Amino acid sequence: MTAVAWLANTLGEFGIPFKAGEIILSGSLVPLEPVQPGDVMELEIEGLGKAAVTFGE
Repeated sequence: MTAVAWLANTLGEFGIPFKAGEIILSGSLVPLEPVQPGDVMELEIEGLGKAAVTFGE
């Protein structure tokens, strides 16, 4: 909960409030995975879509 409090306070300093119904994820759904330059990570969430990132040098 500390991370969510920090986020709320930091956004508040910029005049950006949390709005009713917003979903705040304060952690990862999976463990961290080390990457190297040239690695590509892809994600697909059914009903939402796909995303990919390529790590450069």
